Amino acid sequence: MSEGPDERPLPRPADDEPAGITLYEGFAGPLPPPQVLRAYREAIPDAPERILDMAEAQARHRMRMDRLGLAAAVAIAALATVPGVLLAVTDQPWPIRLIGLAPVVVIGAVFARYAIRPG
Repeated sequence: MSEGPDERPLPRPADDEPAGITLYEGFAGPLPPPQVLRAYREAIPDAPERILDMAEAQARHRMRMDRLGLAAAVAIAALATVPGVLLAVTDQPWPIRLIGLAPVVVIGAVFARYAIRPG
């Protein structure tokens, strides 16, 4: 019976051979840590300023898109009330309840997504 890939023993380094260690360093967010910015400056003198400019532009763009998305969602929810109003005028009670609930759900979802943000 042949050994599967999970059953074979791992090769052990010789006593005089150092064990290999791999180190991974990463970061999250729009800006690299200061030591990385210094390394960029050594390669390209104005790189840190360019990186900061890009991060600031991205933040402005993201905030503008958030505001636009919020305004569009509220406008769509407001327009969704029109069929409910028309059904109310024509005295259609069952569809009014169903269609009249849609804007409330949309406005609640928009509020939950954009206004109640953690942190």
